[in-house]
Amino acid sequence: MDERGWYTYGSVVTEVSRSQAAQSPGMRGPDGQVERERSPLHRPGRRTVVRYRLSVRAVMVGAAVLLGLGYGHLWLQLQVTSRGYELDRLERQLAEEQRVNGWLGQQVEKAKSLSRVEEVARENLRMVDEPVLQFVAATGR
Repeated sequence: MDERGWYTYGSVVTEVSRSQAAQSPGMRGPDGQVERERSPLHRPGRRTVVRYRLSVRAVMVGAAVLLGLGYGHLWLQLQVTSRGYELDRLERQLAEEQRVNGWLGQQVEKAKSLSRVEEVARENLRMVDEPVLQFVAATGR
């Protein structure tokens, strides 16, 4: 990785300081072992935090993705709202059509009734009941 973009404890780690720490010859300790000098960047007991600098391109891509997600969410909310209004309108229309259908069913039942058929036959077709004829048997006396 390129070391020029790294941060450690809020200050920039330069390439020179890392290379100097890696190339220092070291000193002999009391036990005769060669000890390397500790880098001024190393602090015992603390963990080194590595942070990366974001490029302008990464920030722009992230912003574009977030903006796209925001617009997508807004579009979906608008679609849900408009479909809700359309559903409400269609339910009202269905209730009206069912009311009209019930009224028409009553009119059909009324038109099929025998009393209505008889009324139409008498008034419009001028039909009358056939006369009741009574026959009297003649007896031969």
